[in-house]
Amino acid sequence: MAAQIPPRAMTFTGCWTCKSRKVRCDKRPIACQNCEKRGVLCGGYGIRLQWVSDPITECRESQKVQGRMSMKLDQNSQVYAPEEIDNFLLRLDENAENSLLSRHGPFSTFAATRNSHLHENSPSTLPGSSSSATVISSQLEVPIETPLSLTPPDNCPSSALEIELLPLDTTLPWSPFFSNFESLPMNPYLTTDVSLGDGLLSEQLSAGPIPLGDHQEQSTSDTAMTLAQINYDILPTITSSLFQDSEIDALVGHYHIHVAGLIISVDHSENPYRRLYLSTAIEGILNRESCITTSKEMAYNALYQSLLASAAYHRWYCDQTQTRYREIAARYRYQAMQSLQNAVQEAAPEANYQVLMITILSFITIGVLSGDGDEFRIHIEAASRLRNSRKNWKLLSRQSKQINEISAFLDLLSRTMSFRPSLLPWTGQIDRLATAEDKIIQSSGCYEYVYGITPTIAAALSKTCRLAEHLVYLHQNNQDDINIPDGILEACEELGNTLQSWQFEREDITSIPRSDVLGFSILTHQAKAWHAAALVYYCTRIQGAEPIDLIRETDAVMEHLLTAEEMKSKAGTIKQKQHLAPITWPGFIASCNILKDRRDAWKEWWQHMLAYKIGNIEKQWDIMQKIWEKLDEMEQLGIEMDWTVAFESLGTNILPT
Repeated sequence: MAAQIPPRAMTFTGCWTCKSRKVRCDKRPIACQNCEKRGVLCGGYGIRLQWVSDPITECRESQKVQGRMSMKLDQNSQVYAPEEIDNFLLRLDENAENSLLSRHGPFSTFAATRNSHLHENSPSTLPGSSSSATVISSQLEVPIETPLSLTPPDNCPSSALEIELLPLDTTLPWSPFFSNFESLPMNPYLTTDVSLGDGLLSEQLSAGPIPLGDHQEQSTSDTAMTLAQINYDILPTITSSLFQDSEIDALVGHYHIHVAGLIISVDHSENPYRRLYLSTAIEGILNRESCITTSKEMAYNALYQSLLASAAYHRWYCDQTQTRYREIAARYRYQAMQSLQNAVQEAAPEANYQVLMITILSFITIGVLSGDGDEFRIHIEAASRLRNSRKNWKLLSRQSKQINEISAFLDLLSRTMSFRPSLLPWTGQIDRLATAEDKIIQSSGCYEYVYGITPTIAAALSKTCRLAEHLVYLHQNNQDDINIPDGILEACEELGNTLQSWQFEREDITSIPRSDVLGFSILTHQAKAWHAAALVYYCTRIQGAEPIDLIRETDAVMEHLLTAEEMKSKAGTIKQKQHLAPITWPGFIASCNILKDRRDAWKEWWQHMLAYKIGNIEKQWDIMQKIWEKLDEMEQLGIEMDWTVAFESLGTNILPT
C-alpha cells in the first residue's frame, strides 16, 4: 500500500508580500530576506482583520435567524427624538464640568478617577424620593454582589448594631488603658428612646461651611446664615445603596463629602479622615461576620458608629432646628462607646491597635464637631497610653505612624491649655517618654496638610510646654527666678532663639508640592500664623511678657489668618474654600493676649469662624469672651492678671484645633 500523503497545511505563515506574490517566504523576523533581495517592501507578519461577511445584511435577508441574532429590542422602551438626545448630552457635559454625578434620559455620568473629589453641591437624593443616593468615592469600591444588611440575625441577640439603647455594663473589668471611660458623663439623650423622623433623607445633606468672602466687606449678618437659607441647585443623581440602609448611606456620604473635608487644613490626596478613618470603618463593616463575636469585629463596629455620630452631629450643627440629627448622633455615639468597651474587654487593646486608636481619635472629632463636654481629655489620655505601649517600636506601618502623629499633636494641643506643673523636678535630662513624643512630632509627614503647621514649630511648641511645666513646678516650690537651674535657663534661651530665627522658606516641605499653588500658599500663611502664635505663647508662658509687648506678634497672627481665608475665597477656588476648615489655636492664643482697644478686629474674625458651623469654635468664642470679661474685671480692681489665670478661673477645658 502506498504511503499516505500528509494533508497540505491550509495556512500561510510567511509575510504578506510573499503571500500575495505566491512565493516561499524565509520568515526572517521583522522583514523577510526574499523581499529584501528583490527590493520590494515587506508586508510584515502582523495579523490583519477583514470582514468575511456582512452580518447586518445577512441578518436582514435571512429568514431563520437563530441565537442572539434573533433577540429584539424592548418594544416598550421609550424613544427619544434627536433633539432630546442632544439636550441630554449637553446637560451631562455641563454637570460633568462641575464634577456632578447625574442622569438624564438613558445617559449617566460616573466618577472615573480615583483621586477626584465630589463637589460640595452633589445632592444625596432624587427629587421627590425618600431613598438615599449616597455618592461613594472610587476609593471605597465594594463588590456589587456582596449583600449587606445591618439587621442582626436571630441567632445573634447581642449584636452591637441593635437600635435598642442598653445601659453600659459597668460590672465588667476595664483595661488600664481605658479605665477613665467609666467616668464619662452620660448625655440625657442617651437615656431616652430615640424616635427618628421620617424625613431624614428627604432633605439634601449638602451642608458645609458658609463661604467666606472678603473679610473687610462681609457683614456679621452674612455669617449668621443657616443651612436652611442656602439655595442649593439640586440635580438628579444616580441612586445606590451601599449598606442597604438609607440612614447609614446618607451619614456615610455626608462624612465622606463634608466632615472629612472640613476638619483638614489643606486639601490633600492623603487625607487621613477619608483614606484611613472612613476606609477602615467601611472595610470592617463589609467584611464582618453575620454575628459579631470577636474583639476585632467589635472594634470595627465602634469605629463605624463613631464616624456616623460625627456625621450626624455635624449635620445637626449645620441646622440646629433639625434636632433629630442630634438624637441620631447621640444614639450612634452611645453604641460606639459600648462597642469599644466590649472590644477592650474581649481582648487586649494592642490586639486591635490601629482600629482602636482611630476610634478613640474619632471620639475626639465628635467633641470638636459638637462642642459638647470636656471628655476629650479622657480620650486623649487613653490614646496616649495606647500609643506609649509602643514607644520603643522603630518599625511601624505608614497607617500606624500617621495615627500616632495625629494622636501626639492632639495631646500637645491639650497640654497647651493645661497649666499644671511638671510631675518631676528638672534633672537636665529629657525622659525617654518625652524623647519618644518628640521623635513622633519632629518626624511627622502629615502635620502640614492636616493642621497647617510644620513639625519644626510643633516641636518648639512641645518644648515650650515642657519648660513651662518645670517653671511652674519651681515657682510652686517657692523658688524665684534667681534660683532657677542654669540648665533650664539655657534651654529657655535656646528655644527662644529657635522661634525668633524661624523662617518658612527654610522649611523642607515635602507633603505639599509647590506645584499645588493654592495648597502651598494656604500652608505658607497658616504656618506663619502658627509660628507667630507659638512665639506669643512662648513669651507669655516662659518670659512673662504682657500684651503691650506682643502687638507685632498678635498682628502677624491676624494678618496671616485673614490672608489664608482670603485665598480660599479667590475666584476659582470655591470648591476648596467650602471644604477646608480654619485653624483656631493661633487665633485663640492671640486673642488672649491683645490690648482691650484692639479686640474689635478679633471679634469680627471670630464671627467669620462661626460660619463654619463647628461646635468647638463656638465654644472657644464663648470662653474667649469670658476671659476678656475676667481680665477687664481685674483691671478695674487694679489687679494685673495673666490670661492663663483667667482661663483657669473659668473651670473649663478647651481643645483649640
